[in-house]
Order: sequence, then C-alpha cells, then structure tokens
Amino acid sequence: MKKRVFAAVALCVVVGFTGCKKKPVVTVPEPVKEVVKEVVKEPEVIKEEPKIEVPVRDLEAEIRKNLQTIKFEYDSYQLTAESKEFLSIAAKFLKIEGNISVKIEGNCDERGSTDYNMALGEKRAEAVRDYLTRAGVAASRIETISYGKENLLNVGCADDACHEANRRAEYKAKY
Repeated sequence: MKKRVFAAVALCVVVGFTGCKKKPVVTVPEPVKEVVKEVVKEPEVIKEEPKIEVPVRDLEAEIRKNLQTIKFEYDSYQLTAESKEFLSIAAKFLKIEGNISVKIEGNCDERGSTDYNMALGEKRAEAVRDYLTRAGVAASRIETISYGKENLLNVGCADDACHEANRRAEYKAKY
C-alpha cells in the first residue's frame, strides 16, 4: 500500500509542477482596440442645422438688366459709344450664362421704303451680333432677324425724338 500512496503522491507532484495544458493568451493589437472603442462609443446627438434660405434667382430680371436695347442714329447701323458699353455688359453676361442664346431683332423707324428698312434692320442686328462674337460669345448662340419698320414702338411720329425709339436692336433670350 505504501507503493500506491507513493505513486499517487508522485503523480500529484508531477501534475502540480507541469500542470494541465494551458490555453494560449490572446492579445488584441492596439489598432483593433481603438476601433472597438470607436464602435462602442455612444452615438452623438445630431443637432439640426439652421436652414438657410437661398433667394430664388430671377433670371428674367437679370436678362432685362444685362441685355439692354441698342439704339441707332437715323439711317445708320454704326454702334454708338453708349451702345458699345451696353454690348460689353451683354457679352460678359452671355459668356457667364452659357445656356442662354439670343435672337437679335433689328428695327427701323417708319421713314423710308419697306425694302430699305428691312436691309437696314438686318445690318443693325448683324452689327450687334458681330460685336458680341468679337467679345467671345459663340456665334452659334446668336440669331438675327430684321423687322424693318414692321415692329414700331411709336407710330405716326412728327419729330426725331419720337422716331428714335423705333431705331433699335432688341434681344429675345432663349434658355
């Protein structure tokens, strides 16, 4: 029996010193720990941003402001200094607003024949078109037409001041 007790004690000593097979310790790398911390964080309360009202763009008003009627002297299609200023503004506007095309309508006063005024109205519209294209507006965005004396603003004029409003080139914008 002494042998059996000795064998049991020897077995306990051997097992005690070597122990049972231990499970390996798993270490989590630092970046993973940070990600886990981020995921576990409490969600932030999202505050509603104040609403900013953007004014509605009034394109029609911008067109009226930037595409002014071009006036001409009697029996002329030469651009005046004032007309060139208006045309410079129009060219800048049209270059910025690349989606807008224009029809330029040449008009005359009621003096002269219908054929003469149709030709003069066409030359006025072309003078405006040529200025705009030289200023960098694509010719494909500009159409011209002459109404001669068919589209009068003032009818039956007795003096030049009355006729002046009829000698013009006007824009019709298309977008």
